[in-house]
Amino acid sequence: MCLLHLLLSLSLAAAAASEEAASKRPSSLAPVVGYRDIYSQLHLKEEGIPKVMMLLGGDSDTGGGEAPSWYSSAAMRFKQGRTKTAAFFAVAAGTDAVRAAARFGIEEVPPGGAIFVCASGKARRFHFSPEGGAGERSRALRSTVEATVSGDAEEQAQPRCCTHTDRTVHSD
Repeated sequence: MCLLHLLLSLSLAAAAASEEAASKRPSSLAPVVGYRDIYSQLHLKEEGIPKVMMLLGGDSDTGGGEAPSWYSSAAMRFKQGRTKTAAFFAVAAGTDAVRAAARFGIEEVPPGGAIFVCASGKARRFHFSPEGGAGERSRALRSTVEATVSGDAEEQAQPRCCTHTDRTVHSD
């Protein structure tokens, strides 16, 4: 009886450990990439759809970090089965994000990060207010990307929780 109890305990512990590891898996909807992978994310992967890039704020030089849950939540809206209408990714905090910020014309990555919505050779940059909640940020990002997908980005009213700047991006 004791051996049966021990086997059951080990089985439950293994199941709990695998469940915990699965919950800590990085998001496939908004993967975190390094500076060197930005070009392929913007120009080679999932061609023909808008790309949404988040530069993660913070000072982590480990190349790690994870996109905030509200960003991944916004990404879910643009995926139906295997089809995406917009592709989301994040650039790792620290040196990678600083290099990407310089490449896209910002001197410093804000603590909350910066988001670029890239489509048709243009990038719209957004800085989200730290006062806004996660739901508000997710809704504002979704409405911005929806306007870009539908082609109404120029006429869209600006959400109150963020500011934007347009910038032409070199496209080949």
